[in-house]
Amino acid sequence: MEALLDPRICEIPRPGKKPLFTSGSLPQPPTSIQNECLTPILSLVENTLFIWNNWFVSLPPSLLSADLEKPYDAPNAGELFVHQDFNEYRVLAKDERQRSRRLNNQQLSQLRNYGRFDIESRDFPGYHHSWHISKGLQKGRVPALNSLKSNLCRAMEFLVIGSKNRFVGDYFSAKVAVFAFADFFQTLLGKYLICNAFDVVIVLSFYLCACVLNLNENDNTELI
Repeated sequence: MEALLDPRICEIPRPGKKPLFTSGSLPQPPTSIQNECLTPILSLVENTLFIWNNWFVSLPPSLLSADLEKPYDAPNAGELFVHQDFNEYRVLAKDERQRSRRLNNQQLSQLRNYGRFDIESRDFPGYHHSWHISKGLQKGRVPALNSLKSNLCRAMEFLVIGSKNRFVGDYFSAKVAVFAFADFFQTLLGKYLICNAFDVVIVLSFYLCACVLNLNENDNTELI
């Protein structure tokens, strides 16, 4: 309340003060008790607590009051409550010439390290607007390092937990792969040997038939 009486804030005449208690409103205890207890308390209260005797305030005309020129027009609700612009980031992104603002050294450092940069609010002191860049364009040194550490931890976790199963496990392991390759080569060589044996039998049969035919021709020639 005292701050409102500052002439630099508003021009209101300083009102008069009136004490809280009067002489007849207080009880009348014995003199000894009043001198020892009540008097110091009353002096402290009178120095710190008070009420205003009069108050002079000149209020501006109400926005809801009817206009003499337009008595039947409804008041504009937008003029009753003036709020701050919560979309001020659009204004902060442009300069006086409506051009995109250049980033300062601090914002460039934030962009390199974190992939974002902050701009101080104009209507809300102490607050900042934060612009985040797409991670595909600029992820930032610190987030990239954190992602690398996280991925390395996960890779080490999978290596420690699943390495045994990948070497000697029953499914998708190196042992199963070796046995599978061995079965493949065994099957392939077996089919090759069976095919070769069949070819040998056919060749031998044709050879024997040719030999028999030659012997018959020789016998017929001698008889003639």
